[in-house]
Amino acid sequence: MKLRLIFPAVLLLIGTKVQAQNQILADLHLPETLCDTTVDIPAVSDKKIIIECDPVTQSRHVGISLFSPESKEMIGRPICEFLERLALQLCMTSTLDEATTYLKRKGIDLTFNGKPYGSEQFKSMRRVIDAAIIPSDFQLTDSDKRFHATFYFNLFDRLEIEFPASRELIFGTDKKTADQEIYATLLSSTDSASLPPHDLPPIASLYNDSTGLYVSKGKSFMLDILNENKYYTLDDKGNLHVLFSPEYPEQSVRNVMWGITDIDPLFCVTHRMYGGYTPSFELRLSKLFQTFADDFTPYIGTQMLDEQTLQCVIVFHNNTYHYLHMIVCSISIGEIGQLATKTIQADFFSNIPQHNLKKLF
Repeated sequence: MKLRLIFPAVLLLIGTKVQAQNQILADLHLPETLCDTTVDIPAVSDKKIIIECDPVTQSRHVGISLFSPESKEMIGRPICEFLERLALQLCMTSTLDEATTYLKRKGIDLTFNGKPYGSEQFKSMRRVIDAAIIPSDFQLTDSDKRFHATFYFNLFDRLEIEFPASRELIFGTDKKTADQEIYATLLSSTDSASLPPHDLPPIASLYNDSTGLYVSKGKSFMLDILNENKYYTLDDKGNLHVLFSPEYPEQSVRNVMWGITDIDPLFCVTHRMYGGYTPSFELRLSKLFQTFADDFTPYIGTQMLDEQTLQCVIVFHNNTYHYLHMIVCSISIGEIGQLATKTIQADFFSNIPQHNLKKLF
């Protein structure tokens, strides 16, 4: 489901999240300071309104409470909050035409017991929400970059919402706002963290390439250059070691960026945000991995820019909403042995649509 708001200005919600959520509270005659609570609003529904605040990004979530905290963690908080906002929005929308136009424009299909929203049998979202038993049985599936959510309640009643797996839609933010939020998150993530755990793989699982290195081949992402490959070597006694040698610059830098060499490089990061960039700040590789540990898959790519300089790209791909964050840096071959102590200048690009990745190379 999706949540939209009622009064005329409410359909602006996406893109000005903080202001829009505060406007919702005003429309509900609730103070802006209200946070991390549920309240009864009989004028909207006999269900409780949930209000939550993010202390890092200062964003606010306001919607009809449809899920328990445990269900949100199991299903996925962004989708649950999206459905709660959508339910509130549709309950508050002033006209049926306004609601159906919005749903059509955003690619959202809404049905109750098989009848589409706006039909003679399904004209009021508020009546459905009022009749719903919360919590109800819930099912979420995804296919072809679309989600299908189904609420089952009152024995035979079924509310179904199908919507695009779109970051902008589900998170309720445009790129500018999303970039500002991730910047706030990174600034709050400058304390220490641990590199991802890593064990040496069985030699039998590795591929012995033409250079004599042993390669743990992983998946690639959209481009062959972006993959999960890691590199190892054998000593004279046949013992396996993680490769780290200026003789193999690309492979060694890849291993460093995977965190498997025990080197935790320090980046001086410039965040290339929507419409500009931020002042530089320092961030360790371990904290970068920790920040994107949930819901993201990392991929690393390297390529030689010239005989003495290589470029390294770390991509964090969101598997659910099909967008990515990316950090890009250039490293001199002569500096590879100093990566444990040298600060690496890097650019960070956030909230890039997945299909735009090839345009960046």
